[in-house]
Amino acid sequence: MSNDERYRRLFEESRDAILIGTLDGRLQDANPAAVALFDYDSRAAMLEIDIARDLYWNPEDRKRTQALFVSQGYLEDMEIELKTRGGRRLRVEESSSAVRDGDGEIVGFRSILRDITEHRRLEEQLRQSQKMEAVGRLAGGVAHDFNNLLTAINGYSELALARMGEDDAQRNAVEEIRKAGKRATDLTRRLLTLSRHQVVSPRRICLNRAVADMEKLLERVIGEDIRLGTKLADDLPHIYADQGQLEQIILNLAVNARDAMPEGGRLSLSTQRVRMPADDGTLPQVPVAGEYVLLQVADTGFGMESKVREHAFEPFFTTKGQGHNTGLGLAIVYGIVKQSGGHIEVESRESEGTVFHLFFPIHVPKKPRLPDQSGSVSEPLPRGSETVLLVEDETSVRTLVRQILELQGYQVMAARNARAAEALCDEHDGQPDLLLTDVVMPGRSGLALAEDLQQRYRDLKILFMSGYTDSHTGVKLLTQRQAAFLAKPFSPEILARKVREVIDGP
Repeated sequence: MSNDERYRRLFEESRDAILIGTLDGRLQDANPAAVALFDYDSRAAMLEIDIARDLYWNPEDRKRTQALFVSQGYLEDMEIELKTRGGRRLRVEESSSAVRDGDGEIVGFRSILRDITEHRRLEEQLRQSQKMEAVGRLAGGVAHDFNNLLTAINGYSELALARMGEDDAQRNAVEEIRKAGKRATDLTRRLLTLSRHQVVSPRRICLNRAVADMEKLLERVIGEDIRLGTKLADDLPHIYADQGQLEQIILNLAVNARDAMPEGGRLSLSTQRVRMPADDGTLPQVPVAGEYVLLQVADTGFGMESKVREHAFEPFFTTKGQGHNTGLGLAIVYGIVKQSGGHIEVESRESEGTVFHLFFPIHVPKKPRLPDQSGSVSEPLPRGSETVLLVEDETSVRTLVRQILELQGYQVMAARNARAAEALCDEHDGQPDLLLTDVVMPGRSGLALAEDLQQRYRDLKILFMSGYTDSHTGVKLLTQRQAAFLAKPFSPEILARKVREVIDGP
């Protein structure tokens, strides 16, 4: 085999794209890998193109790379952005050598192009994941500090209101403090929802109220060019879901709708009660027949082509430009809906907008509450006389919790850390009935303290509390073990009922 034949075989069989051309922007040869990479039908068709216009994503980059090539006579592993015949963006690493005439002047080039588009996409996904994790850690730390502060603010304001008469001159001021504390609590929870590090607490939820509560936030998110409309069915049954996750679903779909309407449009949210499968066939079918609450989120954006629609719920699938999206939004929406026992469908056509159908099973309580025949507004807080060992490093929270429990009749032994708690146990005659401990504390954690004390007191009940989210290792372990847990901030009522529940429980 001659040298020319060896060269030609190498040229034809190379998996990297190889191009040979002139400095004025014309191609003289292209191997099969190049023809395939740039989506041309044949070598002949590719040799007809203008390099700057038809290969470069930004034609100005051609001038820059050519000037560098001419000045040094080569290019080595230079990353550039090119495009296919259909306009798909490519990232390639280019290594080029010069073709010279008899006088040594550069008249052309030989280039080897390696497609690194997928490699760079995976790198970007990793960076985005790292950003999300960093945001989550930051949000978790901020939430911990805020939740301790809000526990004290909300708790003391509720205690003060309980002691005030209806005509007390200071009552309005304290009520405003309580309202501000609750708004701050909601803001912290939304921060954790956005960072996907909230503690999951499914409960009975009115979907209409959840949508109505988010209207102001959605208006800020979608901007002034997009009109927001809601159509909420009367007497809508409750569903069983996590409030934060439900808000995350609505927010993610609203953000997607906004991005699909860059020149403005309309975003509509509607609710209705449906029995599936529907007789008229106008709605998508769900796997399990029955009654559902349907949330529809519709936009008048540019819609999806069929191939995009087929992959819409896949993790990391996105049609948005680099740096604009992680590709996780719809995958998370899908996962949350499925986790709630529901079903999701999408209807969309190019230039005709998109409609998401989210089906949530109707929540039927196992033991329906009977009407309160006494006419009282609320049940009195449960009381007790047991001994509670309280361990909390935040002084304001420790003082508040002690005061609440003592008002309910409990005997409270309060300590600022695990070491002080064990010293109290050494001094105390008898066994505490309940250990109420923070999870994350300086020195030894609440988990370690609980394990030691349970070996010492076999019948000791444990209730953990924390302002950290389930992104923290300690809280994650508690979630996995299904241990009794109280998330900060909590109200005096929630604290009193949870303590009674744990003490009376198995």
